[in-house]
Amino acid sequence: TCLRLPFQTVENPVFQRLLNLLYSGPGTLELPSAKTLRRRLRDAVTVQQESQLLDLPEDAKVSLALDCLTSPFQQAFMAITVYFIDKAWNYREMLLGFEPLHGSHTGINLSDVLHQLLKERKLLDRIFSVTTDNATNNETLIRALQEKLISTGAIGSRESIVRVPCMAHVIQLCPKQL
Repeated sequence: TCLRLPFQTVENPVFQRLLNLLYSGPGTLELPSAKTLRRRLRDAVTVQQESQLLDLPEDAKVSLALDCLTSPFQQAFMAITVYFIDKAWNYREMLLGFEPLHGSHTGINLSDVLHQLLKERKLLDRIFSVTTDNATNNETLIRALQEKLISTGAIGSRESIVRVPCMAHVIQLCPKQL
């Protein structure tokens, strides 16, 4: 992964021969498929995230930070980071999701992706704030998320979730305006 090689590399016969040359165990080295590697990595990350969220006190809220990006391979993703104070009063932060994006990046579509992740992690009623850059689709994202959460009873009003503009982004925009 640090070389940005695809998981399919493990299925390449030349790569497999190289590893077998280095392998000193009995028989030949059995490598998992690319699909199995992806699944195992995803499962390990999910287990790690869920175990960290167990440290979240019962009535505590979390803050989120969102950013969308496009990989060198032109795949779009939304990174969702969660911040909270755990049961031992330690500050914690972790990557909650690195979700692939499909279609246009409207606030409604981004809201659907975020809502689904929050639902899976059982955090729908625990959001205190969301930090985003100042793109207009992020304003729409927050409004759409608030409306979904109000309609399901997860939150009582729009004021239940605070939108925080990213200060680094605001500072970056100032020189551009000058």
